[in-house]
Amino acid sequence: MVEWKCPTDEVFLNRSAKCVPLCSNPQKIGQADRDASSKYLLFLALSSVILTILSVFVVSLSFYFRRLEVLSSLPETAMFFSSLAFCVTSAIYILSVAFKDQLQISCTDYTHHLLFVVDGLSHVPCSSVASLIYYSATCSRLWWLLLCFSWNKATRTAHILDESLTRVVMLILGLPLAPLMLALLAKAVAANPLTGLCFIGAASSATDWFFNFCRELVLFLISSIALSSACCRLLGSQDQEVNGFAGVIAALYPVSALFYMLSFINDATQPNLDWDRSFNAVSATKYCFDLVLSFIMCAFCFIFFLTRVARSSSKVSKEGYQPAVPKLPQPAIPGSIRSNTYASTFRTHNMI
Repeated sequence: MVEWKCPTDEVFLNRSAKCVPLCSNPQKIGQADRDASSKYLLFLALSSVILTILSVFVVSLSFYFRRLEVLSSLPETAMFFSSLAFCVTSAIYILSVAFKDQLQISCTDYTHHLLFVVDGLSHVPCSSVASLIYYSATCSRLWWLLLCFSWNKATRTAHILDESLTRVVMLILGLPLAPLMLALLAKAVAANPLTGLCFIGAASSATDWFFNFCRELVLFLISSIALSSACCRLLGSQDQEVNGFAGVIAALYPVSALFYMLSFINDATQPNLDWDRSFNAVSATKYCFDLVLSFIMCAFCFIFFLTRVARSSSKVSKEGYQPAVPKLPQPAIPGSIRSNTYASTFRTHNMI
């Protein structure tokens, strides 16, 4: 009798005692909004991948010529690996959007019904995609956070991080596993009805605030403190080893994170507007934030390495140029002239 309480396009789920929508259920979302969100995701993801490939090509050229100094400092290394990690995130988005219908990422078979993945309904492809996105995106943010600490090389923190780079890399790769395992244990994975993709924290508003908002809040506070401390170190000092362009890129993260957190506050203050049921500025900021960060980092990383290689190559060409002494062909001396010269020399010596 409980099943009759569900609408025709929903199925009653015994384990959670609630109605779950079918995959054919539009869930009050228009097809135009779904198509727009998919195109926006693909544009940002493809742009990030292309820019990262170009950055890798530029860095490979620098290693090929050897005399071009690229990736010789910690800020450059942090930028490059943050771009690579964001490229992995973008590749996961591309595969998920392109093959979400074939792989049935957001839909699962339950009692001969194809149900939309919600909280309380486990689905291995959905959990795998969400875990990979969350892990790679968190690693990318931690590399960006390292850039916030290291762009001013004169600070003591930058020297400590540079000396213990191996430990820092292990920490960046291992730290995201803690919230990821906690999210899987809390069953915080669900599919987003607008994009059709699976995310950590999409199961409920509480899990979204805990695993996504709190992550950005913590990183926002740490990066803001790091940037402020490095900027204060510049005051009253003239001799500083500062990578100004890297400092600008580092400052873009807390600014972007602030807009992302404002989208959460907007949802909390206006819960009846259902911003996530249509493609708009709020929903695009919230569900495409990983790719927005990816596009920003990959674009600036490519510009930075391209200008760096161009400057290094021009410097090498100017300093390494040495004019060669021209070697003109000398005419052969005939044998008669050679013998006469010897005879005259011998005759002169005898006369003396």
